[in-house]
Amino acid sequence: MSRINKLLIPIIIVLVGIIIMGNVASKYTSKQRNIEENNYIAYRLIEEGNLQRARLLAGHANEIKNNEVSEQLLLISYCFEDEYGVTLEKAEKIKKQSKIIREIVKYCNDANEGIAFQSDLILILDDIGDQIKLSKKRKEMAEAIISAYSMDGYLYFDDIDDLEEKLSKSDNPNALRARIHLANQEGDTLEAEELAIKLVTKDNSFTNKTLLANLVATGRGRSVDKDSDKIDRLNKEIRSKEKSRDDLKDKLYYATGETMLALLQSQIEAREKEINDLYNELNGIPIRRALNYIIGTSSKLGDEGIAYKLQLARFYFLLGEDELAKDNLQTAIVESISSDKMEYMSNEIYRVVKAYEKDINYMDNNDINTLINDLLLALTQNTQYYSYNYRHDGKSFNQFIIEVLNNIHTKLYISKVDTSNYPEVDVYINMSDNQNHKKQLRKSKLNLVEMGKEINNFELIEVEQSQLNICLVLDTSGSMDGSGIDGAKKAIHNFIQSVDREVQIGLVTFESSAYTVCDITPSTGTIAKAVDSLYASGGTNISSGLLAGMEVLDNKEGNNIIVLLSDGADGYDSMYQMDSVIQMLNNKGISVYSIGLAYADMNYLDNISSRTGGKSLFASDSYDLGIIYDTINQYIMNNYILRFKVVGEVEKLTRTVTVSLEDGSYDTKTYTVGVSMDDIELEKDKEPMSNFYQQIGGSSKGGVN
Repeated sequence: MSRINKLLIPIIIVLVGIIIMGNVASKYTSKQRNIEENNYIAYRLIEEGNLQRARLLAGHANEIKNNEVSEQLLLISYCFEDEYGVTLEKAEKIKKQSKIIREIVKYCNDANEGIAFQSDLILILDDIGDQIKLSKKRKEMAEAIISAYSMDGYLYFDDIDDLEEKLSKSDNPNALRARIHLANQEGDTLEAEELAIKLVTKDNSFTNKTLLANLVATGRGRSVDKDSDKIDRLNKEIRSKEKSRDDLKDKLYYATGETMLALLQSQIEAREKEINDLYNELNGIPIRRALNYIIGTSSKLGDEGIAYKLQLARFYFLLGEDELAKDNLQTAIVESISSDKMEYMSNEIYRVVKAYEKDINYMDNNDINTLINDLLLALTQNTQYYSYNYRHDGKSFNQFIIEVLNNIHTKLYISKVDTSNYPEVDVYINMSDNQNHKKQLRKSKLNLVEMGKEINNFELIEVEQSQLNICLVLDTSGSMDGSGIDGAKKAIHNFIQSVDREVQIGLVTFESSAYTVCDITPSTGTIAKAVDSLYASGGTNISSGLLAGMEVLDNKEGNNIIVLLSDGADGYDSMYQMDSVIQMLNNKGISVYSIGLAYADMNYLDNISSRTGGKSLFASDSYDLGIIYDTINQYIMNNYILRFKVVGEVEKLTRTVTVSLEDGSYDTKTYTVGVSMDDIELEKDKEPMSNFYQQIGGSSKGGVN
């Protein structure tokens, strides 16, 4: 090697290093600029009240790189919607809290006590804005982008033309996203898809890839041209099948004889099914292409987070592949609960979960449906998702989300916590299983968390079934007349046929008063005959029904349970009695499982069930009753105890325990060591008992919750 070459090698190495360093610095600068622009636009959109879009942008900025400003913007956006619980829970997971986040936490705590003013929140938002620095030129472009997002529903062609011209001068990702938004608003999916392809080329983050995928899924972009041959073939087959069906209908019109009529009707139904299947395949082409794009590009880049699972769930659902949709959705839900990241979609699904938990018995709750709409708008980024949210059977992805949440929350529940031998604790759990009434549970399938600490050293004990006595307490007030009482009769018939032969069943009805229709009996035929005679009239007195149910179960050996069904609010006299009735139920060791039908007061029924160690469930109509009664039957048959010793904060007497299964099903219960606050409230106005210590045999810190 010549001397010149020896001198050139180090120079070349230095030059290559400079080039690499320059590229790295350039990428870092570009990334940082993108974060700053996202945060500025999010900040301004919060000022304008466009909170859902602001969260999308702040979440995307945090996805690029975790940063304090994005976290602050996400938290304060929830405050502006009065979601203080979600804000506090998310803030608690941020390890290093800035001064502004501490101010947001203080505001939430003050708001919960009713001593906060929104003017204080606006000042905090101003402090967040002061941290974001943009040049005058970049700020002008950002304001144009904000204007584009502020045009939802208010599109004026002159304004759009001016904005598009201004935005087209920049090809930065935010400007491209704003142009896609405008194209969507105008219904120009072709333009939106082409801009999205350009956007992903510049910034291949998952947020941008899912935007492109959702545009492809509409089937109205240019990507549909790639499947034109298949689409033509399916359309040709559909036309052929439709002609065949119409010919059969003509034959049916002139046909005679029962055999020929039945044959032609059967052939028409077969053609209808073939046509329906072909339409499903045709409509699924763009969705399948979008699904394959997400799987193919995201798995290679390690983007398999909560948003990825949620997007897969939606596409699988629209394709009719419910099991895959359910698996992905459950994973997204579980990960959103445990995640300590403030990332794209994680917070949106977490809000839905928390709203569901808050009002778990209202499957048609408007707040939950509003939050699910927000979730899907964020996921699809406003790509006309309303038009592509239903599949061929008329079911929407919104309904599917609620069904999966319901499944997660009804598979397992904590019926009671026994602290009699504290610090040793017994947690009683009940299980439901759709395939088998008796589910063999293994310890390895369970996860136990107490006071935020995972407990690995616990004992799983299967509760041996003793003689089981069930009293069905049925609301027969006037509001149950018609489909309510008919559905209840059918559901009870199915229930009594499905329980084990050793189970004894009784029947009580109530309206303004209660009536024992059938005493406890092992004869299902006797109960069935009694059910057939029922009719609806009168008012509602739930207490009288429960008292009559207690009387039916009185002095019966074994496990005594009441299954209560009601469709309305309780009467005043009954409500006044209810605390005393619940105490009597607990004294007799009777658990109440309650079913609320249609417009029942679910908070009221849940209070009865939770305080007696039972579970309350909601049936939106009479058709759901069969499933609900079957679920309760499974709860009754599958009982376990998780026994463990408290390992931390032993001195705390109000505690929380969570039990979960590997599929994401879980339940959480707050319990008190000793006498619960509810019992203290009930007893505080009563006369003191002179022989109190003799009755309980001395003081104890144990108790059952």
